[in-house]
Amino acid sequence: MNTYKGDGINTLGHCGEHTLPTASFFQSWFTTSLEPDEVVTMVSFPAFPARRGSAFVELARRVGDFATVAVAAIVDLDPAGEVCTGVRLAFGAVSDRPVDLSEVAARLIGAAPDAAAVGEAARQAAAAVDPRDDERASAGYRREMVRVLGGRALLRAVERARSNVEG
Repeated sequence: MNTYKGDGINTLGHCGEHTLPTASFFQSWFTTSLEPDEVVTMVSFPAFPARRGSAFVELARRVGDFATVAVAAIVDLDPAGEVCTGVRLAFGAVSDRPVDLSEVAARLIGAAPDAAAVGEAARQAAAAVDPRDDERASAGYRREMVRVLGGRALLRAVERARSNVEG
C-alpha cells in the first residue's frame, strides 16, 4: 500500500516553526495538537502522480451544517488504469476524530476496482466502524452511510484516477 509521504501541517508559535504529521493533528472534537500560541501557516500534500484520483463525499442536513458522515478516498491505478495499486479511505463524523480505514480498503490493491470489489470494501468499512448516536443520526444510520458514501467516494476516485493520465 502506498504511504503517501510528504504531507504535513506547518505551524508557528513561540518555540518557532515546526511541521506536524497530518495523522496526529486532530486529537478529539474541536481539539488539535496545536499549542495555545500556535497557528497553522501551511498545509502541504504531495502532488498527485499519474493514475491517482481522489474524492470527498459528505452527508449533512443542509449546506454548511456539520457532517453526519464524511468520506475521503484516494485511489492509485496501474498504467493501464485497470488494477488498483494503492488506496486510502478515511471517514469523518463517525468518531471523535477522523477514522483511517485504508487497511480495510487495501483489499482493492491488486484487483480491478469495479463496482463489486468497491462494494465489498465499503461493506467491510461499515463493519469496521463504531459510530456514535447523536442528534444528527443513529449509529446504525451512520454505519449504513459509511457503506453507501464509502462506495461512492471510491468509485469517484477510480474514475478520476483513470482520467488523470499526466499526473
